[in-house]
Amino acid sequence: MYAMPTFQAPDPAKCVILIGHPRPGSLASGLAHAYAEAWEATGGSVEIIDLSDGFGPLDEAPDPSVEPSPAIARARQAIQDAGHLAVFAPVWWGSFPARLQGFISHAFSSGFAFQYRPDGSWDRRLAGRSARVVMTCDAPVFFQRFWYLDPGGRALKWSVLWFCGFKPVRMTSFGRVLKSTPAEREGWMAKVRRQAKSDAERLLRKAPRSHRRGSESPVR
Repeated sequence: MYAMPTFQAPDPAKCVILIGHPRPGSLASGLAHAYAEAWEATGGSVEIIDLSDGFGPLDEAPDPSVEPSPAIARARQAIQDAGHLAVFAPVWWGSFPARLQGFISHAFSSGFAFQYRPDGSWDRRLAGRSARVVMTCDAPVFFQRFWYLDPGGRALKWSVLWFCGFKPVRMTSFGRVLKSTPAEREGWMAKVRRQAKSDAERLLRKAPRSHRRGSESPVR
């Protein structure tokens, strides 16, 4: 039987960035790296989990009683240690890519990210952390949000992150990607840099000076 970890208090100066696009060189990846650079510029540290690089198959059903793969174990440790999680993903068929869903199923499984109690309630084992979700889509943002009701973003915010204890969870969306101009995309990069600075400064006020270091190696 796999023994689930006992958590330590997260480091408010540390951010884990989860790139949920399965292809390298995506817009989501570019936005994620812009966010990372701005976070580091405030004095915080960043660890990147890039689902386009490594991790192997993620389509098998997870078994909470079995020790996770080394890649999932490292990702869990990074998420456990950090005070902030930023997720970058595209909207595919109204939701997010299957590879990101597979990662969530393995990395956020019962016993690690949450734990049910006998009475049916649950412990949010990742409480004390904040999050931001950044999603890109080809539809206009208002159409994605008010016509489709943003099922992917709502699932990430409420069914995954809020459920596991992240609070607050802030949302950012960029639409009409196929028709966007280089100038518009640069504006999006500038926006996520500003958001990273704002997100980091809120948390870094809580961080010991000794925690204010540079970037760590990406998880593979």
